[in-house]
Amino acid sequence: MRFAIYGAGGLGAYYGVRLTEAGHDVGFIARVRTSKPFG
Repeated sequence: MRFAIYGAGGLGAYYGVRLTEAGHDVGFIARVRTSKPFG
């Protein structure tokens, strides 16, 4: 089965790895960082 995980943070990565280990096809979707550092 194919899965797309939106939000590849700690939990998204954990579940993605678990699904991959179970033999599923997993893709990750992450947003681009848009904020700029202060200073």
